[in-house]
Amino acid sequence: MTPAESRFVRHGVPFVALVVIGSFGLQKLVAGRLEARDAARTVEDPRAPARAQRRRRARRAMDVEGEHRRLIEGRESEATYEMKPVWRPPGVEGGH
Repeated sequence: MTPAESRFVRHGVPFVALVVIGSFGLQKLVAGRLEARDAARTVEDPRAPARAQRRRRARRAMDVEGEHRRLIEGRESEATYEMKPVWRPPGVEGGH
């Protein structure tokens, strides 16, 4: 065996083995972390802290029908609605 081949066997093979084994280990580690994060997002636990519940609600996809319903229920009735003038700069049509 030549000196170059023996150096590769002594240093190169362990290095390549370390890289390969490390990549498989990182894959398992990251996959577990991602699974735990996904599971935490899907669980709606009423005992969770209020801050965590607010974060979950903020991450939810927007529901167009739900938003429309919320806006319709929350608007003022026409009987209690009051027109108020809005300040406009001088020279703008409709200004004071």
